[in-house]
Amino acid sequence: MDDIKRYRLHAYGRVQGVGFRWFVKRLAEAHRLTGFAKNEWDGSMTVELQGTVRAIETVMAAIYRGDLYIDVEHMDAEEIATDPHDTGFYTI
Repeated sequence: MDDIKRYRLHAYGRVQGVGFRWFVKRLAEAHRLTGFAKNEWDGSMTVELQGTVRAIETVMAAIYRGDLYIDVEHMDAEEIATDPHDTGFYTI
């Protein structure tokens, strides 16, 4: 079985006001990831994803690709401690 990891992402570009949180939520749920997505005051987005590394990498790649409205110019990622009480994916 794959180890469970948690990553915090900071996405920059055209990511607010374009359905980014819901886009990430659908991806995360499709890949059985938990965590959250939220707007930041500077126009960026913070996303935390918890699950298998393979699923996280798949979702990160899809986030980079974006869609018709979402355009991620840059994204930072760091591994952080897992949250054993995390049970779903939320938008904040």
